[in-house]
Amino acid sequence: MISAAFAEGLRRDPERLRRWVVLVDGNKDQITLVKRAAKKACIEITIVLDIIHVLEYLWKAAHCFFADGTKEAEQWVTCRLHELLAGRTAGAIASTIRRHASSRVVDMGTAVTLDTCIGYLVKHRTLLHYDRALAAGLPIATGVIPPCQRSCRPV
Repeated sequence: MISAAFAEGLRRDPERLRRWVVLVDGNKDQITLVKRAAKKACIEITIVLDIIHVLEYLWKAAHCFFADGTKEAEQWVTCRLHELLAGRTAGAIASTIRRHASSRVVDMGTAVTLDTCIGYLVKHRTLLHYDRALAAGLPIATGVIPPCQRSCRPV
């Protein structure tokens, strides 16, 4: 599939004049294959971690602190999303999650879920510069994300 996508890209941009952006889900093998295909085709690419995948991890973390379907969980995720979109680093978001966890008693299952989310953010921190991507007019997701009208207050 990756080879086919690069072949289609080359068909559309044979002179390699456009900026190439690849959205990924964070899978290590996927990222390796994308980089390999770009190198083989002599194309400089920008890799962006699809924000929908990041949101999945943030929701899992939120549900460690708040009940599923609550306004508190929604507000917590919305705030983390706004922070990422505004340029707050993945490391800073990970620190926020650690602080929330340290102020609450968490069981082993919750700790594993939070560690997984933190690890995902830190591991992919170089692919999470959404503020830069948006400023450059680049996509940050494979689907449509409607604008959020809610205010962001820390929980």
